Amino acid sequence: MATSSAQHGGGDEPTNRVLLKAASLPTPLTYLKPVIPTPTDHRESPCQRSSATVLDVWDESQTVKGVRLQVHSKEFSFKPGQWVDVTIPGVEEVTGFSMCSSPGELAQHGVLNLAIKESSYPPTLWVHSQCKPGAELNLSVGGDFFYDSDSVVSPMALLLVAGGVGVNPLASILLHCTDVWRLGYEQSPSVVHLLFSAKNTGELLFQRLLLSLMKEFPEKLYCQFYVTQQDRPIPEDLKPHVTVGRIPAATLSVLGHKAERAFVCGPPDMIDYTASVLHASGLPPAFIAFEKWFLH
Repeated sequence: MATSSAQHGGGDEPTNRVLLKAASLPTPLTYLKPVIPTPTDHRESPCQRSSATVLDVWDESQTVKGVRLQVHSKEFSFKPGQWVDVTIPGVEEVTGFSMCSSPGELAQHGVLNLAIKESSYPPTLWVHSQCKPGAELNLSVGGDFFYDSDSVVSPMALLLVAGGVGVNPLASILLHCTDVWRLGYEQSPSVVHLLFSAKNTGELLFQRLLLSLMKEFPEKLYCQFYVTQQDRPIPEDLKPHVTVGRIPAATLSVLGHKAERAFVCGPPDMIDYTASVLHASGLPPAFIAFEKWFLH
């Protein structure tokens, strides 16, 4: 997959890209086959547009709101890692938020989840101050940052590298991988490594879900967390997986050498540094996909 850059955002933090509320995920998913939508132009195809109703809003962290949407169109689909333009009645600006849930959950239940970082940008401010269950929104899928299962001919090792809420599209990819593992899909990834850096453990989004998935797939899924400004004791169950400090170049190099595809999402400086280390480790640039935060 070629590299790419993000196009929408929300404030002075990474683009508001999304993830899944652990309690909302059926385990295991029971849809019959992996959902692998055919690539389409979201501006032209009705299957990439839909109205939606807010089902639930919650605090994913002190700075991130989780939002669960009921999608009205049965034809609406997306690829893991993509974002949606969200149009809010009464708000002039339109912005993009990444889906954090998998295409399979949308196919099975007609819902998708977002996790949105606070900022003063009008759509984001509306989510944090006014969004309530029952609110109506309009969605339009976009983005060329995604994991394309349809192009995979054999199992491969994936490396996901996230900074802050940049974990959101990577969560969608990770959850899609766990879906196809449960189904025994032939072209499912052989292994997935997630390197996730955040300010502190309180901002490690979806940590309960990720710990649970590591237990479910001990030979396939590995998550390593990094905190750069930790100011409190690290919870006991997280300690084995948390390192204080930034993601080391040595770790990126070792995993980059083993990976066959890498997906990176976070602030621009982190993206540039990570991509250069992965390239130096032997991973071709064409196999390093990235999404940079677009700052307002």
